[in-house]
Formats: sequence, C-alpha cells, structure tokens
Amino acid sequence: MSSTHDLMGNGVAPENLDGHRETENERRTVDIDLIQVNKRFNQDLVLLSQNELSKNHFLKLVKPSEKLIDAGVSNFEIELSASRLLRKSMQEEHKFELLELRNLPILIQNPVAVFSSATQLGAFVVMLEIEKKGEPFVVALHVKTFSNTQINSIRSVHYRKAKHLIYWIHKKHLLWVDKEKALNWISKLRRTAEVAYLVKGATSIIKNFGFVPKNNKKNDEYNFLGLINFSRKSAMRTYKLNGELGKFLGEYDRNRYSIVIRGDKGAGKSRLLYQLINAFASKLYRVAFLSFEMGIHSAITLRQIQVLSL
Repeated sequence: MSSTHDLMGNGVAPENLDGHRETENERRTVDIDLIQVNKRFNQDLVLLSQNELSKNHFLKLVKPSEKLIDAGVSNFEIELSASRLLRKSMQEEHKFELLELRNLPILIQNPVAVFSSATQLGAFVVMLEIEKKGEPFVVALHVKTFSNTQINSIRSVHYRKAKHLIYWIHKKHLLWVDKEKALNWISKLRRTAEVAYLVKGATSIIKNFGFVPKNNKKNDEYNFLGLINFSRKSAMRTYKLNGELGKFLGEYDRNRYSIVIRGDKGAGKSRLLYQLINAFASKLYRVAFLSFEMGIHSAITLRQIQVLSL
C-alpha cells in the first residue's frame, strides 16, 4: 500500500483522537460528534477494504464546517456511497487504497482550498491535505435530493495533478483558501516546464486572495420585501464570456444578471439568443431554451444548430 503524507511535507505525526493526526504547526479543534463520526468512518473503511460492508451503505461525514459554508457549500449532511468509493479507488488513472482516506471526515472539514467545479454548475471541489505520488486528493461535492431530504453527496474522490489545481486558480475557480497551507504546498512543487510559468501567478493570487463569504447575509443585502437590494454596494465575483460576444457584453455576476432582447421581427433576436446559449455553454454552464413559438424542428432552430455546431 502506498504511503500517505500531508501536503505540508510532514510524515505521519503522533496520533490522538482515534487516529486524527496533528502537525506541529497546526492543532485542530474538533468536537466530540466529529470525533465519533471520524471513528465510525475509519471502521467502515476497514470493513469496506475487507469486502465486509454492504455496497449500498453510505459513509457519513457530518455537516460542513464554517470554512466550507463560507465557500458556498450548503449546510447539509455530507455522505459518500460505498459503491461509488470502491469504483473511484479502482479507476486506472487514479488508483488508491481505501485506507488512504482514513480520517476523511476531519480532513474535509479543514481543507487547503475550495474551488467551484469547472464541469458541474453548483458543485464544489475540496482540496485535502493528503496526497499520493505527490498529487493532492480532492473531493467533489454537490447537493442531491432524495424524497424530502437534501445531502451534500461526494460524487468523486481522487488525487489530482498540481497543474490542474493551479489552472483552476488562474481561471478564478478559487472560492476559499487556507493561505498558509496553500502557499506551503505550492512552494514545494517541482517547477517543471509545464507549470513553472503558472506557479508565480498562482502564488500571487493566493497571497492577495480577499474572500467575502457567500453566505454572510448582511441586513442591508435585502429590502423590506425580502428581495435583493441592488443599490447595496458589495464585492461580487464577476465573469466574462469568450470571444467577441464576451467583449461586447463585458463582465457579469452569475447571481445577478439578466439580458433583455428587444427588436422587430426578423431583426436577429433568435440568432443572438442562440449565440448567447452557445457562449454560456462553452463556459460549461447548463443552459435551457424555452420557446413558445419555435419547436426543435423549426427551420430557424435547425439552421442555428447547424451554423453554431450545437
């Protein structure tokens, strides 16, 4: 079994609280519930590794910490399907031993960084302090609804190449970061030609990262009707579409943005709408086109699908 090290470059430190590792430069405060959940999780991992745990079992990781909530993660219980974990551990490009995820409930509550997913709108990627082959483990979270219950479902867990994480930092996917941990990790990276030119910029971004919690709802953010107060000045994360359309529209805030298209018949409203759909989809956003006039097989729709290669 491959050994697991923390990203600070330390080996396995003395353990307490049923295996929870503490490093010299950090002493975590954990409550008794998390300790018990961590203990049970570790026991389930052992059973799963010995093929003695039902594949239908769900491993519990309690609710997210304030760090995760500040990054925008919903305050629902975190769960991991045993069958999904088994599949992920056996993927050819990311194979790992199940016991390398020991203490995951505590590790996920104290991340190195949290990113917005580059492929799944509304999902999060949590960077952990453990690594394999010099590559950090990450956990992908998104909300799932079962009957009337919502949970933060772990959809993926694997180790990730450093260049991908650095690329996410440059692409403004970073939502929350422990600067000390992240800067220590990035300072120890091998400066290959592939990432060297990006490391300096990522280091600067981390150092200057000013985080405004998404869930920090100030009283003046809403008016007396409970609607967002748009006159309130606040720090917002803005984005920009690619190409000429992006230059024309400029920056936008994903949570507070709408476009109204008005024009005469035949002026090109539908064509512009399809161009917008294509532009947002190219950013890996999910899009929907609801029309009360044109069907999927209409001449206009088919022409735009062909022109835009949709």
